[in-house]
Parts: sequence; structure tokens; C-alpha cells
Amino acid sequence: MDPQRMQFNPWYRPLDLLPMPDYTQQQFFGNGSPSPSTTSSSPTLSSREREETINSLHEARKQKRREQNKAAQRKFRLRKEQTETQLRSNLVDAEKHLEDLSKDNSRLLQELCSVRKENLVWRARQAGGGVGGEGEGEMRELEAMERRLSGVEGRR
Repeated sequence: MDPQRMQFNPWYRPLDLLPMPDYTQQQFFGNGSPSPSTTSSSPTLSSREREETINSLHEARKQKRREQNKAAQRKFRLRKEQTETQLRSNLVDAEKHLEDLSKDNSRLLQELCSVRKENLVWRARQAGGGVGGEGEGEMRELEAMERRLSGVEGRR
């Protein structure tokens, strides 16, 4: 494996961080046996012990990662729940606002019809007679609009 890639791999752990015997310190006699002064000075691990140590380190890393994942999942669920609560609250507020605007719109339309009727009556009086000609058609339109508005009000 490329040394630069190992450097950035979060799972890579150099073996030199594990306790290793220091063979440079041991003094050997001519017959190949270690000197009595160095046999107890540095602890050496058998290959099985070393493998167990490596496995325990891997398990510890895995366990730490599991705990981190659980914590991240818990935070995500909490954020999701808070966002959902906020959105539901915003929806209720928007529906209330829409209802208020709709009521205001209906009231203003009724007021508009009333003012138009009053305007027609005043124009007819100014012309010197009853409502006639063009004013009658406009009056019928206003009455039809009022009927529609009262039907909309009745449905709410």
C-alpha cells in the first residue's frame, strides 16, 4: 500500500504503535542464547498475543465507531422531529392566515357591491329620474354578485 494513502486512511494504524520487543537490546552469546541480564528487561509478545492485541484494537475502534454512529443517528432523529414540529406549526399558522385573508376578501367584496349600488343610485338621482338604461344592467350584475357572495359565505 502507498505510504501516502495509509497516512489518510482513518482505519490504518501502524504496527509500530503496538508493544514490540526490542531485539537490538538483546545480547547473544556465541551459543545463541540470550544473556541473563536482558531476558527479563523487555517484555516480548508471542505472535498469538500480538494478534490478540491487534484484534482487540480493531474491536475497540469498531465499538467506538458504533457508538459514534448511534449518537449521530440519535441527533438526526431529534433534528428531524424538531423540524417536523416546526413545519406543522408553520402550516397551522399559514392555514389560519389564509382563513383570515379569505374572510377579509369576502367582506371587502360585499362592501364593494354596496358602494357600487350606492353609486348607481346617486348617479340616477343626478340624472333626474329612476335607475334606467345602462344602470339597470349594472344593478343586475351587482345583485348577482351579492348572491354569489352570500352563497360563498353560507358554505364557510
